[in-house]
Amino acid sequence: MKEKTKSAIRVVLLSALMLSTSCSCVNLGTPNTTSVELRSQNVLTPRWKFETHEMSQEQSDPSASRSDSKMSIEDDSLSFAIIGDWGTGRKDQLEVFSSLGTQIRSFTKAETRAPNGLTYNFFILTTGDNFYPSGLSEPNSAFFQKAFVAAITQSGINTPFYASLGNHDHRSPWQYQVQSTHPQWVIPHRFYAFTKENHKHTLKLRFIALDTESLWRIDDKEQDDWIRQECQDTAIPGHERQGAEETPNTWRIMFGHHPIESSGPHASEHSSAVAREKILEYARLCNIDIYLAGHDHHLEVTPTQAGPLQIISGAAAGRDKAYPIHPGSRTFFAQSGGGFFIANIHDNGLELLPYNQSGERLSHIHITRRSARPSMQNKDSNGDRKSAP
Repeated sequence: MKEKTKSAIRVVLLSALMLSTSCSCVNLGTPNTTSVELRSQNVLTPRWKFETHEMSQEQSDPSASRSDSKMSIEDDSLSFAIIGDWGTGRKDQLEVFSSLGTQIRSFTKAETRAPNGLTYNFFILTTGDNFYPSGLSEPNSAFFQKAFVAAITQSGINTPFYASLGNHDHRSPWQYQVQSTHPQWVIPHRFYAFTKENHKHTLKLRFIALDTESLWRIDDKEQDDWIRQECQDTAIPGHERQGAEETPNTWRIMFGHHPIESSGPHASEHSSAVAREKILEYARLCNIDIYLAGHDHHLEVTPTQAGPLQIISGAAAGRDKAYPIHPGSRTFFAQSGGGFFIANIHDNGLELLPYNQSGERLSHIHITRRSARPSMQNKDSNGDRKSAP
């Protein structure tokens, strides 16, 4: 890692076991700063196992070869990026998107690119707040063209975005985002589900997008009825169900805006507290393995106390909208200052790579299966009536 970058990142290594020893956490900076927290030794919880190793200079340098990561698009794997709280159209968002585009191209080979230019077997999930400060003024608005179309064009991103809605998206009619048309923009409804399967048909990922803003604002019977039907009738059973179509490599991943737990300032808000109860209810109902969230403007990995593994990715607007963070006793990884995650699910489990705004890799997290649920180590489409294509 370059010396300048080293001085911008403060690493706090915590050696105590999670849930059994108090955390010597500190305030990791002020807005517009970059900071990282990692755990130094093995940490065991009832559902997860963590290991941390420092990144080498070669691994951290975005211009270096990626051969050491062993992460690439193969027939037996599926890869995707996770971004959130991103749509400003300003310089920092464009820098994050540029870094994201560079990483996507490093993951995808020429033969994985379709004739129309779109990259397949790789996709992007958004955790809401797609357009600041107040959503879209109309379908395909000038701001949609600026914050999305121009941003992906300049960054060379040729892969689909599966979007969920955030609180800022609800400040205008959410239907405008559904009605906006672009071959890479996918949001068929404010809540929906879709399945991704690898070429060998040995790996299935079932994604469920929630509208978490409505979970606390209204008595959302429409979404509640839908999620209960989805989790009852889905063709991909949860890991704890012994259905005929279950395979060893089936993952159920839910994504939305509000987090279950967070090191950021939104965790204590009334809206987050109310939404959290419904998210946990739905996560248990659907046997969810991983929950992806945003709302707080940082990157974080936390095994929640009463639910799934949670990944917060709300930093794609960059340092422009960065918040200070205060990691808790269960926080495994936290970074403020702009960035995104890339995940790769394959035969051996899930690898999760956090990147900062400049495209430098901050860690290498590996999640492996343990019986009914995954375990975790850190090495340094079809569906129902509201389904995405």
